[in-house]
Amino acid sequence: MANDFWWASFNTTGAQSYLVNWFNTQLQFIPTNSTTTYTLALDSPQHTDMMYLYNLTTPPSLSASSLYVTEIQVNTLANVIASLRKMDGCALPWIFTAYCYVDFDHTFEMANSAARQAKCQQQPLVADGASYLESILRNADWPALTTCWGAALASAILNDVTMTTIGQTWLTQTQAAAASNLQPMAQVEVEVVYWTRRGIVTFTPQWQNFKRVGILETFAIENALGVAYPLTLKRSNGTFQIDRETSFKLYWGFANDLFVVATNGTTPLSGKSLVRASPRFAFANTTLQYVLVANGTLPTPFGPGFSVVQSTLGPFGSISVYRVACPSAVRAWYAAVDTLLRTVLTTNVALQSQFQAIAGQMYFIVGPAVMQANPTLRYFGGNFLCDAQMTPETSMLNFFSVQGSCMVGMGEQFTFSTKQILAAYVALPNTPNATTLWDIVAANSMPSTQPALLKFLTLVEAFLVAAFSPTDIGNLQTLAQAARTTLLTALPPIELIQYSQPAPPTAIPMSLLRARLFNTSTPLFDFTSWCYLVDWVRGIREVATFDGDVTAITAISTPSTPTQATANPLEIPRNVAFYLRGVVLYVTVVLGGVASFVSLYTIASRGLVEGLNMFVFNRVAGQVWLGRPLLLLRAVTAIWLLSTATLELRQVDGGVAARFVATSTNLFTVWTASGELTWLVYVINDTFSLFTQSYLARYAFKSSLLVWTLSFLWNVWQPPRHAVSLGRSCTLDAVDFQTVCVSGVVQIGSAQRVVGLVVVTCVACVACFVFEVIRGPGNDGKSTAKVASVGHQGVGDGGGASALLHGAAAFGFAKRAWMFEALYYMDKASGVMAGVLSLEWRGQLVFFDIKTWRAHRLDIALYKSHLADQGAPQRFHHTIPMIQ
Repeated sequence: MANDFWWASFNTTGAQSYLVNWFNTQLQFIPTNSTTTYTLALDSPQHTDMMYLYNLTTPPSLSASSLYVTEIQVNTLANVIASLRKMDGCALPWIFTAYCYVDFDHTFEMANSAARQAKCQQQPLVADGASYLESILRNADWPALTTCWGAALASAILNDVTMTTIGQTWLTQTQAAAASNLQPMAQVEVEVVYWTRRGIVTFTPQWQNFKRVGILETFAIENALGVAYPLTLKRSNGTFQIDRETSFKLYWGFANDLFVVATNGTTPLSGKSLVRASPRFAFANTTLQYVLVANGTLPTPFGPGFSVVQSTLGPFGSISVYRVACPSAVRAWYAAVDTLLRTVLTTNVALQSQFQAIAGQMYFIVGPAVMQANPTLRYFGGNFLCDAQMTPETSMLNFFSVQGSCMVGMGEQFTFSTKQILAAYVALPNTPNATTLWDIVAANSMPSTQPALLKFLTLVEAFLVAAFSPTDIGNLQTLAQAARTTLLTALPPIELIQYSQPAPPTAIPMSLLRARLFNTSTPLFDFTSWCYLVDWVRGIREVATFDGDVTAITAISTPSTPTQATANPLEIPRNVAFYLRGVVLYVTVVLGGVASFVSLYTIASRGLVEGLNMFVFNRVAGQVWLGRPLLLLRAVTAIWLLSTATLELRQVDGGVAARFVATSTNLFTVWTASGELTWLVYVINDTFSLFTQSYLARYAFKSSLLVWTLSFLWNVWQPPRHAVSLGRSCTLDAVDFQTVCVSGVVQIGSAQRVVGLVVVTCVACVACFVFEVIRGPGNDGKSTAKVASVGHQGVGDGGGASALLHGAAAFGFAKRAWMFEALYYMDKASGVMAGVLSLEWRGQLVFFDIKTWRAHRLDIALYKSHLADQGAPQRFHHTIPMIQ
């Protein structure tokens, strides 16, 4: 009862941090846009965590990919449309895309160059909703949109569109659709159908670095009652970083187009139109590159680097950048390596020591064949969003980055983990051996780091031979070759890019060095290629296609710094557990107090009490002193406990990793918890006592014992198991700016078990009652009470059920030995259980009924003399006669 999960060992430094790290890792293996939900078990060896031991007093700092939100591509049509409808209209032009057409019917063209307009007529742009301005206008909040952008939209688009009858009709229909779509009952599915009927099946914003897309991603822990509580995996807010951007020079977005069009006379585009057919078309006699130079976005004159980019890709301002999704085959290959490595390290202590000896990071300077073949080459940068730096280097400099800014002299980081090197090594077509290790080193590293790489690979090879069987290696290589084939056939060539130039006195001008990953002419360089792919899978690097008017280049980025965060202890819910723990404690204290009074009355009565009544203490005292609601809550705690799996985070043998272990609850605990389930039996018995009446005493005990036994046997034979579902379900708070995902559920409790235990309890009660009915009627001598009316002055005879007795006592107490002259005399200890407190005071028997809050008095001498005259046994002199 430490938390509302009912997960006894769950805490922030251990289980919560482990789960955050585990989900973040596993989600990197799920393919982009996957809608599949995977069912997993946390106690499998393949989920061992080798990063942390989770045994500190403070939670560890957990890393997550900063590129994750742009990798997962959750821009389904339904998500986009729903998000457009709730976005601020002023933010819509900041969705980063280069529009091809105003309308879905391709009537009004918008591309800023003829070459780009030609590409707009091809796939995938034709089927991309982000190519059409109508996609946002049909779902926009027009009052807000026109408040911020009305004049600019009119000048740039609407004035020219409405000069034709077709355009007027289109605008009227579009505004009407927008008004209808923003109604509370408007269905997103209707709009999706409208798009798909026009051939639109995707919506893909372009890559940029003037803003960072935010994400709130959570997973949930579901308890046995079916209540799911979210815990945070990633949290960041969408943020503009205009001061650090380097992508405006490629294309600066529709919002900036509108800005310059609406500016009065201060830019070349002031008062112009973005519709290509307009006589005022902004780019009829100029280019966006010229505008970028004019307003200082693009420096002039161009340095040698930008000159090379312009000649290679085409003019600035007309370069589109699209993210390339990591293929599922690549993710499957690395996931298999990761799974196998975790499994062998969990089950083999010797391998743990061997792995620890090489665990760490390996730094080497990557040297593609084209670099090693030209040792005189000097490098001036690898980020073609920035110009070439002035000072040359002898090794590669950093590539493009989503983090923006142009850094001078920053060498490309080639720091790889042991797992990364191992994965790349085992992926090579023929498992290397000592004779070929040097060939691999020579083909991948510059001379300065070759000795260190050779030493590292020698250790990796020894571990590989000891850890993986030939079958394992064969399976991994099969997956690797499938991934390699996908890369070579389904994607454009991925390249490493550098500004390069031979060292003086050579007069050859600067050029763009392009080293292709998985180049068939240099197969040994595949080792480094696999290392880069691991970074891609893990979200450390990304791949993007830079598509200009002349050609396109697909390049891999520089490493992006992961985000760091710690698990939040305030997210662990404790309210329900706190109150239920209070209920359990209250019930225990109250019944303990009642039991103490029962003991005192037993002593005062010299032991002349009905011992059999003590066997129904919980049943009677609970109903009388506490009531059904509190007893039901106590039963709920037992059901909750019996329906919750036991999962503990432990260090594996050797102490190099941590994993979850599903432990069996000890039999005594299960037996005790099963006994607590009888509180529900008491509530059911008491609720239906009006109908069962004399049968209650005979079937109640049997039903309690049967439920206790059945629940115990069920939990021993089939204890509850946890289950984990892994799969992203995402929505967009703002297109191209803020994403919200729920990416998995840990079911630590079983709602089916809760229902099952309740059903077992109800069925057992009914079965025991039916059994007693079949046997015959109840024993009235034990189960019912005949009472006489006793006034303050004397004793008379009469009959009927006593109003002083609760049903549980009336039908549950043993009365045969306490009947005299058709009157039930209840011993004072049993009276405490039944809520009747008695005291002999000044010749009067005063007894107080807590159920009705009423006091009664009897003349002691009168009724005791009557008992003596009639020869009643001594025990009747220490009782309370039941009056009406």
